[in-house]
Amino acid sequence: MNTVAGEAMTETIVDIDKLTRWAEDFKTAGNVVRLGILFMLCGSEILSEKLKSLTFGQMREILGYPNTSRANSNLAYHLSALIDARFIEKEPLQIEKGSSGIEVIYHLSPKGRQFLGDFSVLQVMKEKLGKKT
Repeated sequence: MNTVAGEAMTETIVDIDKLTRWAEDFKTAGNVVRLGILFMLCGSEILSEKLKSLTFGQMREILGYPNTSRANSNLAYHLSALIDARFIEKEPLQIEKGSSGIEVIYHLSPKGRQFLGDFSVLQVMKEKLGKKT
């Protein structure tokens, strides 16, 4: 048994495959806007208890972005990066029955949920938002 400063150390096996996956995932999620989007979608889904989450406009508003072409382009860029990395998904959502208006809604993908779950983000957010796990 190895000891450090007189305390017994237990041997652990490092899961290199998981660490490699996380390192790749952090390249995408490690941006403040993208991480904010992931947390926002996670919180929204916990509060609504649905997979369907937020629209582009709702996210822009929560982030405090103005409704300008520059801000919209910036948000679209980050959403595209998260979609390309399969952290989030988007789908059309009919606004009202009989309405021709279609809006896109964004939600976490299984990969996004797994990533947040690996770091207990889902559990912590549920506790903070008063939802049972």
